[in-house]
Amino acid sequence: MSSFGTTNATGLKLEGCPSWKCRFTYDRGYTGTADAILFTAGGFTLDNIPKAPKPQFQRWVWVDVEAPTEPGGLRTANTLRVHKMNHLVNWTMTYHSESDIIASYGHFLSLGATVKPLRPNLLSEHSEAVKRYTAALERGDTLENVMGPSWRSFVKRPKVVAWMSSHCRTNSRREDYIAELSKYITVDKYGGCGNITCYHRDPLGNLCWQNMLSGNYSFYLSMENNLCVDYITEKLYNPLLHNIVPVVWGGGDYDQFLPPHSYINARHYHPRELARLLTRLHQDPVAYGRYHVWRGYLQASNQGSMCELCHRLHTDTSYSHHTDVSGWRMRSGRCQMAPSNMFNSKLGKGAWRTVISTSYDKLFNASLVR
Repeated sequence: MSSFGTTNATGLKLEGCPSWKCRFTYDRGYTGTADAILFTAGGFTLDNIPKAPKPQFQRWVWVDVEAPTEPGGLRTANTLRVHKMNHLVNWTMTYHSESDIIASYGHFLSLGATVKPLRPNLLSEHSEAVKRYTAALERGDTLENVMGPSWRSFVKRPKVVAWMSSHCRTNSRREDYIAELSKYITVDKYGGCGNITCYHRDPLGNLCWQNMLSGNYSFYLSMENNLCVDYITEKLYNPLLHNIVPVVWGGGDYDQFLPPHSYINARHYHPRELARLLTRLHQDPVAYGRYHVWRGYLQASNQGSMCELCHRLHTDTSYSHHTDVSGWRMRSGRCQMAPSNMFNSKLGKGAWRTVISTSYDKLFNASLVR
């Protein structure tokens, strides 16, 4: 639960949550008196729900942060349907913006703001900060305008791009994209899908970010394992927190979640195009620095937020339940399966075009060779 952010009243108050008087506990002795019970999707089974009658005032919240097309997501959806448990769910809490409560892997804070929005992962909740930032971009402000003389040391990175993962075969086929990208630019691969290890006890954790990635790389491949609407994980927020520009690959509309000119969407570039762009930016500190100007107006966090849940428990007096959570998950997710071996010409010309939108063609290809 701590991955969703602060779970005590004092912390919620300090964060600026509009409603903050909430107590969170793992003690099952409170199941008869709690205003809400949160169930992980995998733990929401007939054997695991309270045996005593459910109090009239109590909300049962179904929590799932995985993509519906993953084996775990398919299994939990099937459990709801087969055991006829949909009606027991009062609120959904997932990564999707259509959920009753948002469960995000990270969010932004508007610098100088005193009240935290209920859904801080959505950029629309930071309109004033974004307005000031957009004006700065239009003025042509550089990172030097934001950080002062220290900006050069901030953008001076010895290496171009890294990727870190132990999930090597995915529905999004990110591994195929990275394999093709590696033909045109050096991609340092950490974890089980690569040949570089940070720390044996914590190979994908904070020590790796702090000591190996941050300060050494200009870009990080923030590539999701599924192409589902709104599906964005810690892979996006970790590089932002550690001062690296993310190169995203997913099914979300990233403009809804990220400041403009703070990231690069790989689904807009053939790998060869992307390699050329990353190389150019890495060699141009002023142009690369503009991808960090947002830091003068917003601050990234790699935790979720319990503000919305606490506020809704204080203010929502209605009582309802769901009828088809599993069906809603599949419909709203709108997940896309990327073609395997999409860059293998033997399997059909341009298979990668089903997931990449670009004007890349033979003419552009020839221009790169020259």
